[in-house]
Amino acid sequence: MFDPTPTLTVGEVNRRIGVALERTFADEVWVQGEISGLSSDRRPETNLFFDLIEPGPGDRPAAKLRVALFSEKRRGVNALLKRSGGVRMEDGLDVRIRGSIGFFRRQGSVQLRMTAIDPEHTLGRMAASRDRILAALVAEGLVDENRSLALSPVPLRVGLVTSVGSAACRDFLHELEVGGLSWSVRLVDARVQGRDAERTVAQGLRTAAQGVDVVALVRGGGARTDLAAFDSDAIARAIAALDVPVITGLGHEVDRSIADEVAHTARKTPTAAAAFLVERCRDWFGRAETAWQGVAAAADLRTVDADRSLVQQAAMARRRVVGSLDRADARLTTMGRSTDLSARASLDRADAGLSRAADALTIAAPRTVATAERALHGQARAVAALDPQRVLARGFSITRAADGTLVREPGDVEPGARLHTTVAEGELVSRVEEQHP
Repeated sequence: MFDPTPTLTVGEVNRRIGVALERTFADEVWVQGEISGLSSDRRPETNLFFDLIEPGPGDRPAAKLRVALFSEKRRGVNALLKRSGGVRMEDGLDVRIRGSIGFFRRQGSVQLRMTAIDPEHTLGRMAASRDRILAALVAEGLVDENRSLALSPVPLRVGLVTSVGSAACRDFLHELEVGGLSWSVRLVDARVQGRDAERTVAQGLRTAAQGVDVVALVRGGGARTDLAAFDSDAIARAIAALDVPVITGLGHEVDRSIADEVAHTARKTPTAAAAFLVERCRDWFGRAETAWQGVAAAADLRTVDADRSLVQQAAMARRRVVGSLDRADARLTTMGRSTDLSARASLDRADAGLSRAADALTIAAPRTVATAERALHGQARAVAALDPQRVLARGFSITRAADGTLVREPGDVEPGARLHTTVAEGELVSRVEEQHP
């Protein structure tokens, strides 16, 4: 059977499609979507290709449009992004771009030939997302969760989450090194930019928090889109869930990220975050040294006072002995001159009295000295008892609540409260399970 319908070649079909598209999209259009598959060649003289997608359920996009940014237009787009100061094109970024719709007849594909971008759209979407996430965290009481944890006065064990080998990592470690203290650093590598940043940073925080005093989350500065991961809900909740204080140094010069808001302490740069830890440890060691110097000075003063007292008591005892002997000798002389007839008897009696007096003095003098020595030894023991380390070494300990107050009886804390217990060799952190008066 003969079919009168004309048969078209592929080229003719593509030509008609091209003509129809040119009529429908005679002018440039603005298109909103999410960047995907951005080519890795970022040299400004090259053409840039990527897909603009509309996110769909799961990992599959609901729609996709191929985009080409040719080198002659790329210079203008880059200049516009640079003036905005906050946007860098990368995968996952929600953008609004302008271009002309073209149809490649040979490949039979539609392409958006990009000519411009709207940075304010991207920044506005980021700000709205940030405000929404922060409001939810505030409503759930998570913003102050990490800040309520007690930071160790000597946080020498540090968990560091960053891109290993980056400038931020080197700056942080260098600042600790020049601090001159004995640091123990647990380094955990994480992506700090792009699609994988949220997942790897959140996991890195949980890994780094094991067996440390503090966790530091750092990265260098950049465009606001480079730091977008730190405004994510996943990282904020990971920080709030940790039982270890988190210090951030995320390279922000003006704005604070959501990670900064939920962290225990936020600093502008990685170097400033490390300097904060160095200063805290140095301050504690300085106060401890001052306290020990005070104890030593008090002990020296007690020893000097005891020595002076012993010398005074010995001199007094000597004067008493000499005085007794002098009085006995005077009595003997008087008795000898009183009568020659009773001289021998008097001499015998005086000699006997002298012997008794000498014996008494011989007994009294050591007792006096022994009494003085006991007093000195008692004062020395009192001085030694002032040494807190000796008290701790005998098995005693000092327990404080999270706010630093001393715990003297069970009623001073509630069940679930965190306790810091100082023993001879360090500090223990525990939680109250039961109270027994």
